[in-house]
Parts: sequence; structure tokens; C-alpha cells
Amino acid sequence: MWKLYRADLLGKDLETNLRQIIVEARAKRHKILSVEHLLLAMLDNSSAVEVLQSRGVDIEELRILLIDFVDENTPVAPDSDEINTQPTLAFHRVIQSAILHVKSTNKKEVFGRNILVFLLNEYDSHAVSLLNQRTIYTLDDSTDKNDSSAVSNVYSNAGIVDPHDVHRAAKNESLLAAGLMPKVSIDETGANLGYYSADLGADTLAALANAAR
Repeated sequence: MWKLYRADLLGKDLETNLRQIIVEARAKRHKILSVEHLLLAMLDNSSAVEVLQSRGVDIEELRILLIDFVDENTPVAPDSDEINTQPTLAFHRVIQSAILHVKSTNKKEVFGRNILVFLLNEYDSHAVSLLNQRTIYTLDDSTDKNDSSAVSNVYSNAGIVDPHDVHRAAKNESLLAAGLMPKVSIDETGANLGYYSADLGADTLAALANAAR
């Protein structure tokens, strides 16, 4: 089941949050899971909420803003179509980067706070804009940080503002080469980006969605 997202590296709470956001997205017939969906899921994760509240974030206010944005901007499948909600490339990138970071620092599992750290690298998303408006630009997860790690050096977009920057391109290519990108990735509009990994196997989020039914 966990050929894309390592089950042994995802914390139980985080796995529950991912399952729930899939259930909710499918119920609304959303075609995609965006970074905004992911941040919304983190508002129910105790580890992520602790970090956000320590920065003075009003969780319920942020939840309302995210729900409004997601509902107004997410492509919706017609009633006649089968629901096949797919995560965007950015959604995958955040989770995989957090997993690689945790592996590189020899930690046992990924927590919601790890997701937040890498979600902030998706600087051209509305989710990050909302966090920036609350003066959250970076998060230093000191319990997991390892400046000498490959992830810290290769998978950071700190200080970059171009959405097509070479760091992000290198990140995508590295994840794809490692078999950690989905066979078919879509961007925030639902357009197929054509990423393919012959060694990937089954899409884990598809399996999660089936398990969540």
C-alpha cells in the first residue's frame, strides 16, 4: 500500500489527517488535492497546530479562509463522472521532501510540523500567502534540522521567488529519479504534467482513498 508514502515513516496522526482530507475532498467532488488541502489537513494535526499557535495563528480563522479558498478555486468533477481525486505535484513534493528530510536525520516518523516546514517552500501557493500574512515565512524544526544533510542542501527554496527556479526543478527531478513522484502528476489547475516513474508502483493516495471509503 505504501509504495509512494512510506507508512513506517508517517506518524499515525498524520496518516489520519491525510485520509480525512481525501474523504472530504471526494465528498465535495474535488478533482485535485492542493497545497491548500494539505494545510487544511494540518489544522487538525496536533503537532502542526502547536507550531502555528506558538506563532500566534488563530486556527479557526485560518480554517475558514482555507475552506472558502478551496471550495471556490478547486476544479469539481461533474455529477456524471467518477470521482478520482488526485494530489497535485506540489502536494506530493511537500510530503516527499518531509519524508526525505526525516530519513536523512535518522528520525523515526514524519509529524505535522515537518510538513509545515516544507509546505512553506511552496511560496507561490495561496496557503503560503496566508501563512506569510501571519508573519510565518520559515520554520526551523530544530528537533530535526541537520544542516549537512542532502535534503537541507538540495531541497531548500529559501530566498527564491521564481516559481520555475532551478532548486524546485532539481527537487522534482530528484524525486522522480528516486521513484518518489507519481506516475501521473497534475498541477494546481488539474493539467497533466506527464511525470512518469517506471519503478513507482501503485499510487499510495489512491490506495488511501480506497481505504477511506
